[in-house]
Amino acid sequence: MNKNIKCEHYKRSCFIYSLCCKKWYQCRICHDESEDHSLDRFKISKIKCAKCGKIQKPSNKCIQCSNKFA
Repeated sequence: MNKNIKCEHYKRSCFIYSLCCKKWYQCRICHDESEDHSLDRFKISKIKCAKCGKIQKPSNKCIQCSNKFA
């Protein structure tokens, strides 16, 4: 996990997992700009806290450290 990655599109403190690429991204737009296909945001099944690294189901805050994601 790289905490230094900055998203130009949203202020978030989590990463989304792209199942199609098997990679972590700051947001779906960051994914789409890096890949040759679009990410279906409705199929995101896991996210990772940028503060503690906890992988979890999509939510608005971390279940481990209570870090707010947006």
